Amino acid sequence: MLSHRVLVASCLVVITLTAHAAQAQPAKPKDGPLGMKFVPLPKATFYMGWNGQKGSAKKTEIKEGFEIAIHTVTQG
Repeated sequence: MLSHRVLVASCLVVITLTAHAAQAQPAKPKDGPLGMKFVPLPKATFYMGWNGQKGSAKKTEIKEGFEIAIHTVTQG
């Protein structure tokens, strides 16, 4: 469940950064282990956990940049 939360939070960060970076160039994917492609995700602050009610989202900070896979990874 924790990995699912991290994935959802990461996706929200990407969406937030993309929405506010109108002039920024998209990150170029690079090859990682097993042929997976990764893009850099810089440190940032965003709001997470909105449930439809005003004030329900919590301000969240990612203190250190990292790389994230461009495709969802599942376990069969």
